[in-house]
Amino acid sequence: MEKLDIKTDTNRIRQNIVGLAWGFAEATLFFIIPDVYISYFAVKDLKRALVVSLYVLVGSISGGVIVYIWAKIDYESTIEIIDKVPAVTEQMLETVRSEISERGVFALLLGPLNGIPYKAYVAIASEANVNFLALILVSIPVRMMRFVLVTI
Repeated sequence: MEKLDIKTDTNRIRQNIVGLAWGFAEATLFFIIPDVYISYFAVKDLKRALVVSLYVLVGSISGGVIVYIWAKIDYESTIEIIDKVPAVTEQMLETVRSEISERGVFALLLGPLNGIPYKAYVAIASEANVNFLALILVSIPVRMMRFVLVTI
């Protein structure tokens, strides 16, 4: 029978919750990428880093859902606030508009390569009437691919 280690289990739960919250925060208005948090675990324990990555992913997708809905309700204020996030520029937003216009939901594949935040893609995809379900289905592997690459 496996010994129950309350302290270790509590720490893991806390770490997972931080990953979930960080993923959510970065997908909405926070500007420090969760890769920093994932990397901390990656140098110590690959399996733990992958588990934390899953929680970051859930938080990230949840934040993306909120941004998508927010942009549907009030696109102008959403973009205005995202434009004020450190390291987001009007040029980035123009690039995303162009990419989504040309590639639709598959523009999300370019985000990690261009260093453009997910929140910008989601907000602009909402305005461009990119299908919500397609956006989420493409977001999951795109976001997870980045987190896994950081981990390994």
